[in-house]
Formats: sequence, structure tokens, C-alpha cells
Amino acid sequence: MYILLCGFPPFNGKGDNEILQNVLKGTFTFKHAEFENVSIEAKRLIQRLLEYKPEARISAEEALNDEWFTKMLGSEKVDTNLNQKVLTNLRTFRVRIKKCMCIK
Repeated sequence: MYILLCGFPPFNGKGDNEILQNVLKGTFTFKHAEFENVSIEAKRLIQRLLEYKPEARISAEEALNDEWFTKMLGSEKVDTNLNQKVLTNLRTFRVRIKKCMCIK
């Protein structure tokens, strides 16, 4: 969900070791321009999904019953304006993943 809303992963790094260290730290941020128009409800759901302690992290079922999903599913209006920066980030992320898969 984090990647879909901003176009890059919450725990990023220059290589596998740095990425794994960032995952182990468990800290992430919404202090990126891509998150400026993301709702508070979506950010709260991401925080619950990325909870560091597994026993405190929500399940997939709990996530689907979250306020953000119920609000989005009940809405007639859909914002179709996608942030171009997010789309560019997603393309770049996809290319990096493809390169990593080809190397190994």
C-alpha cells in the first residue's frame, strides 16, 4: 500500500544490506512530497500494516475492515488525478526490481 501510494518502498536503501538494516529498524516516514495529498486514514492504515511488533500488527482481514477501505468502497466519487511523480516512481521502482531479478 505504501508503494502504491508513493511509488517507492517504506524501507529503501542503496543495496540489499542497507535495505535490510532499514527494515530491522522498522522506521518509515510520510515526509515525502508524494504523501502530501494522501489522506490521514490511508496513512493510519499504513502505520497499522507496518507496525514493528508482529503481535500488534493488524491482519489482512482487519485491514480490509479498516475505516479507509470502508470509506473508499462507500464513496461514489473517485479521485482519478494521479500524481505524475508517483507514476514515475513506480516505473523506476519496477525497473530496479527487474534488474535485480535478472542479475540473480
